[in-house]
Amino acid sequence: MKQSRVAIMATCILASACAPKVAENFTDNTTLYQSSIHMYAPPTVWDEELQDSVIEWHKTANKYRGDVKTVKTEDLNFAGRHTQPYQKISEALENIKLPNDLIGLFWELKEEDNQTVLHCYFTMPAHPVKRMWLGGEETYIVDEETGVHYKPRVTTPDVMQQYFTVQAPKDSLIDFTITFPPLPESTRYISITGVPNWGLYDSGNSIKINRRGLENAEYDQKPNIRVPQLKQPEQNYNKDDADTWAYYHKVHTIKPLENEKTFALWRTPEATYLAVPHNQTWTREYYGYDDTTFLVDDNGNQYKIKGIQGIPMNHLFWVEECAGDWFALVLEFEPIPLDVTQISYISLDGEPFNAWGANWEGTQIRDMDVETLRQNQKLFEYVERKIVE
Repeated sequence: MKQSRVAIMATCILASACAPKVAENFTDNTTLYQSSIHMYAPPTVWDEELQDSVIEWHKTANKYRGDVKTVKTEDLNFAGRHTQPYQKISEALENIKLPNDLIGLFWELKEEDNQTVLHCYFTMPAHPVKRMWLGGEETYIVDEETGVHYKPRVTTPDVMQQYFTVQAPKDSLIDFTITFPPLPESTRYISITGVPNWGLYDSGNSIKINRRGLENAEYDQKPNIRVPQLKQPEQNYNKDDADTWAYYHKVHTIKPLENEKTFALWRTPEATYLAVPHNQTWTREYYGYDDTTFLVDDNGNQYKIKGIQGIPMNHLFWVEECAGDWFALVLEFEPIPLDVTQISYISLDGEPFNAWGANWEGTQIRDMDVETLRQNQKLFEYVERKIVE
């Protein structure tokens, strides 16, 4: 019986040096995203020309481009006001057992002076570091929903499209920046390409940006989901007699989804609406929801189910449609506050009943991101079934 969540993992330049992503979104409202990678530091070698111990960074561009630029201390930005987020990330990593020869590279995307600025932090493992690479012709911010590319305007220091050597004291925290045009407030999912030293090169890795308070500021409109139509009413309903169950048809059909745990959520002052998808395997299938179904937020507050649109609760029912259909039912719960960021869906096991292959198995889907669920609304637009003969 059927009932019924774009994050970047901490990336490693070397496959054997992987570490998990750490906590984000602990800075001010201008911070859109923060993350880190870990990699083995290249060995320190003696440089005859510089007469100094140096590190030559891993090759990070497709080919050699132009002369190597030397960047000295006076040309660099140091972390300054960004020291606090860097320290907080570092503190979050203390419980991760990293090998001593791993170093962290941290980055954050911020809104500053009506521009979008990528801060790439780098702790100097030696003095100097040669063959660094910040960005080049492959460097863009890409809006994953519209496909719009945002091209860099400037880097600090000015090292776009070339290798460079950094001369700064060992262990100092450098703040390399790449400045892009401002992202529209509607932008939600992006990828960043062409910044390989910080693990930002794969357009397939979607980043869900955060504008604190913006996403939660408004209620949604009530969902426009087609209500199932009653084809045959119950006949002296008996849970143990399938012939007495009601029949429904003309349900709200949708495009196929990745799985039946891809929900969508709408918040209104009166109720919380949760669209639950189903994949119709047979022409006739039975379903059921009872009043033990509820939502629970990340503070442990529970929100009871109020009903299912067009369907009675606590009664099993049939849906007669075309095999292979995907369709949605809408569950109505008590309203959740606007500041709730995660929600879990809990449906307890129902009372056993007699029918072939019968079960009323419960479902638990934990820690669903509310904003992701709201973004999923577009997945539940009505799609008319087409059959080609």
